[in-house]
Amino acid sequence: MYIMRGAMVVNGIKAAGFPEFMLNILATAKICGVVSLLQPKFPKLREWAYAGFTCLLICAAWTHIVTNTPSPIGPIIFLVVLGISYYLNTKIIAAKQAA
Repeated sequence: MYIMRGAMVVNGIKAAGFPEFMLNILATAKICGVVSLLQPKFPKLREWAYAGFTCLLICAAWTHIVTNTPSPIGPIIFLVVLGISYYLNTKIIAAKQAA
């Protein structure tokens, strides 16, 4: 949606008070983050991706709260899912190292 400049996303980012070029930055950061989470070769890069997504989702929830734009529940749910993913990822890595 960010890359294709969907009307809902453009209107939402403008309603939050951000310039439209932020869509390019966010889209690029999210694509890089997903690639970093999916690759198995560089675990430190994966840690940074988790940290980046955590910061992004906290900031998104806070922006929704402060600007009275639609509910911050979406970013909060994704933050919980991200936390579960991180927890399970660390358990898998620990199990591999123990074996």
